[in-house]
Amino acid sequence: MCKCMDMLVANGLAHWEPITDVSANLGLLPDKPGVYVLRVSGRGEHYGDEFQQRYLAEVTQLHEYKRSLFHKFGLTWMPDSDRMFIKRRLERLSRIEHDNEGSCSILYIGSSKNLRQRLEQLLCKEDRHTIEHPVRALLLNGWQIECAWKPTSNYREEEKQLKTAFKMEHSGAMPPLVHR
Repeated sequence: MCKCMDMLVANGLAHWEPITDVSANLGLLPDKPGVYVLRVSGRGEHYGDEFQQRYLAEVTQLHEYKRSLFHKFGLTWMPDSDRMFIKRRLERLSRIEHDNEGSCSILYIGSSKNLRQRLEQLLCKEDRHTIEHPVRALLLNGWQIECAWKPTSNYREEEKQLKTAFKMEHSGAMPPLVHR
């Protein structure tokens, strides 16, 4: 079993909240720089083609509505390349270990100069955070995700330290939803 949770607690990331609660209470988040981490607290359906297709169908339906609305005003909506962008983001889901026993629950480690704004981008605004589509797909398919955050003025350095510690624990691998 990995020691990531011990490492996070030692770095002041001990309080976890369901991401749905965080989304509903964004005004309570600190309007300060800091680091944040997402983890799995309950596993849903295993990621696969059907999983991805179900999510893409939901997103496509939303985008078609927007396209028709924009068309009414003589405007154009996003090109079909948006679908490829989303598919590339969803590919990160294949890095998640699905067994419940012994696999690391950490999905993402990030930082921001404004925690409230960054988590709002992830949870409430479309196409503003690199992992919004994978997170939404997991939630749509029954996964439970929690978030912990810590205000700190040294947010970039602390993020780097957390990622370095994670990589040391996991043979050089980054958390599944982290690209760099």
